[in-house]
Amino acid sequence: MTPNERTALLQEINGHMRRGDMASARQPVQSLLDANPDDIDGLSIDGIIKYSTGFLDEAEVNFRRLIELYPGRPEDHFNLARLLTRSDRIEEAIAEYDEALRLRPENLKPLEGKAQLLVLADRKDEARALLEEQINKGGDLPGFGLILGTIEEQAGDYEAAVRIAEKFAGSSSGDAPTNRQLFLLLGRALEKLERYDDAFRAFRRGKAYGAMPYDQAGFRDRVDRTIKIFSKKNLKSMPKSSQDSELPVFVTSMPRSGSTLVERIIGAHSRAKSVGEIIVMHRVAMGSAETLKTQRPYPDCIETTTRKGLDTLARQYLDEAEKLADGHDRIVDKTLETWQHVGLVQMMLPNARVINVRRHPMDTCLSCYMAALNPTVHTFASSLEDLAAHYREYDRLCKHWAQSAGIDYMEIRYEDLVDDQEKWSRDIIDFCGLEWEDACLQFHKKSSGLVLTLSYDQVRRPIYKSALDRWKRYEKQLDPLRRLIGDLVDEYDAGR
Repeated sequence: MTPNERTALLQEINGHMRRGDMASARQPVQSLLDANPDDIDGLSIDGIIKYSTGFLDEAEVNFRRLIELYPGRPEDHFNLARLLTRSDRIEEAIAEYDEALRLRPENLKPLEGKAQLLVLADRKDEARALLEEQINKGGDLPGFGLILGTIEEQAGDYEAAVRIAEKFAGSSSGDAPTNRQLFLLLGRALEKLERYDDAFRAFRRGKAYGAMPYDQAGFRDRVDRTIKIFSKKNLKSMPKSSQDSELPVFVTSMPRSGSTLVERIIGAHSRAKSVGEIIVMHRVAMGSAETLKTQRPYPDCIETTTRKGLDTLARQYLDEAEKLADGHDRIVDKTLETWQHVGLVQMMLPNARVINVRRHPMDTCLSCYMAALNPTVHTFASSLEDLAAHYREYDRLCKHWAQSAGIDYMEIRYEDLVDDQEKWSRDIIDFCGLEWEDACLQFHKKSSGLVLTLSYDQVRRPIYKSALDRWKRYEKQLDPLRRLIGDLVDEYDAGR
């Protein structure tokens, strides 16, 4: 490969990466590595893609290979530390962050990463001391303020959280994701102080940072095609794989709807293991056309597949899931996007179970709007209009599954679970094919490592009711949303 050809490939790769299009970046990256297996950029970008798409073991090989071949690069230690964090290898991750800092002391991003890891590990005093020491040396980064403000928020000192967030939010030295999260932190703290108008203004400002366009019509078309391909009639007649595994329990929902709570209830059982949002089913689904060697895109490519093809897809999922199971009879896969693929789950893994967690439509959309969701992944969550459109498609497709799917499919309302924890916890465990254990009522006491979702602090507490009907604090601001999904709100309220 000539230098010019390599430069052209890197430009193509960088374009895909800037758009968050990991799938399109894979082929040019592979071309780099085919030409030179030790290509520094190829190994690095390939590792980042594998990390981002859930292939953690393979990504770790890349990052360690880079450290071996090209010693002295702090970015490789930083990437490895992020991976080790996601793998719940806390002390190893801290050591890699420390090495990145040693190699380039003036770059404080590894220190920020280390502090965030300490917060996730519930070692907040260590995180506070680390950041305050650095701030006293003049290292006053917006990311440090975000972590310190979050610590104050979780400690219940909302005035302090507001002061910190107001100091850093909107800073020109902060990148878009940090500014986004600082304004959302400010909004949450102001809400606790019952300053609702100010809080909503902060949420709106935060959502403007890094917002990406959401294709309402395109997603609606995809749901149309999914319902057509996986119709009730087709699901009865289309082939199923020969895989009879009962290992996976898929817990799915819109973001911020209670899926982590259900995951932790099941994960507290001695025969079940929570594996978090592993994204494997979504990746298998979106890559199924390539696997099945067809030009028809997903979901259309499933319409003509065979049992052999479904066996191949099922093994792609199970090869990952079985490694994570660690001898348990069930894994809890909390990948939120699974609600888009229930028909494929039924064909690939006919003995699997799917739990869809619903929450009041207004609370769901408001909580998504307030949350620091990744705007390149959850493009719908940056405006109330897009949230309303996306929620409608979620509701429409899940109603289709409830009426048409032949797999074990359970819907649970977050409000019902909060109102009667024991009844619904018992129903959930029974649905999973497990005998009851009292530990499932004390899920918050079980130590199961880091929780890397936005609910990481909440799952350490017993069930609480303060999030119910939260939207009513913002009825005036949410009037446009209410007009767009009012019929679904009325329908949901009628069922409570």
